[in-house]
Amino acid sequence: MALNNHDEARVREYLLGQLSEPEQEKLEERLMVEDELFDEFEVSKDLLVEEYCAGGLESAERHFFEEHFLRSVEGQQRREFVLAMNCLPASQPQTDDESDPAPAPMFRVDPPPTFFERLKTFVRTQPSVLATVTSMVLVVAVVFAVIRFRSRPAGQTFPTTLESYSLNRAEGDGPTRIKLPPNTAFLKLRLQLSKPIAPGTRFKAELDDRINTKAIDIVESDNESATVLIPADLISHRQYAVKLTVTNPDGTEQQRSYRFVVE
Repeated sequence: MALNNHDEARVREYLLGQLSEPEQEKLEERLMVEDELFDEFEVSKDLLVEEYCAGGLESAERHFFEEHFLRSVEGQQRREFVLAMNCLPASQPQTDDESDPAPAPMFRVDPPPTFFERLKTFVRTQPSVLATVTSMVLVVAVVFAVIRFRSRPAGQTFPTTLESYSLNRAEGDGPTRIKLPPNTAFLKLRLQLSKPIAPGTRFKAELDDRINTKAIDIVESDNESATVLIPADLISHRQYAVKLTVTNPDGTEQQRSYRFVVE
């Protein structure tokens, strides 16, 4: 289904925190199944980063964008790339007679090129320089991530217990709501199993934020539960699901889902 201006506006409002929680959940569900909307979501990230760097966001929008998207590793990498590209001079055609350059026009008729137009021209004319700049941006991003990790103050580990979504749904309860203290460094979730397991059972866990899925560590297990440890950097105020894969000693697998909302 083709996107319309309303969809594009919704994506922008989502990235700037201007949607209500039901509207966010509805858009996140569409992002999981609509490829065109997801492509627009990725493009909108770059456009907002460029607009942010150019000082085009309002104060409230700028603050939310800084506190959410630009705090992520992805946001830092996109911002560094835009800044690096804006620092590069635009390619100019060379003439045979450098002493007699063409006079500059008195008025600008055509609109200035957009960031993506400048990027396309630069890639075509300066591929070797682009490779160098890209490498530098990646190095800066890695150094930033290491410094941030090492300088992050030690915080507490917040423990809680979850039951699988099928049990909660049968009892009429929604996802478990969790309110993390400000100095939380890790969320420790004890995932309750529906029945005891046999010795030799193995576990694998993933964190699903409705857009991306990330592997998370199993730190403890017994015959009634498996415990995962989630860095607080990976979660914000939204709904998540922990997908637990239980591999029995005979090789058969079972899937369980544990849903929770961070407030």
